[in-house]
Amino acid sequence: MSTARIVEGTMYPPGETLTDTLPHGRIRADGRPTGELRGELYRIPDLANAVHVVGVWAQSVGVIALARWWGHPVGWVIAFAMCGRGMVRFAILMHEAAHRLLFS
Repeated sequence: MSTARIVEGTMYPPGETLTDTLPHGRIRADGRPTGELRGELYRIPDLANAVHVVGVWAQSVGVIALARWWGHPVGWVIAFAMCGRGMVRFAILMHEAAHRLLFS
């Protein structure tokens, strides 16, 4: 429990109302998991992540290819929106890779 002063009028609850939940079997006092839970949470699914990487690239290339094949202006508007979705998926993959969580 923090020893910080409680300021009246804030949303921070008084200390006596907070329960002490840690340690709790599978979680240590510092909040980190132990044993089997730790292994389960820290496992990196390489095959699933490889499928996601291939899927992002396939979507990005496929959307442009379909818009070119159709050749209709509506197709380009749809492709524009779908490219935004692809960029977000690339950003998610970059974030995971930056934390070294994409592949083990």
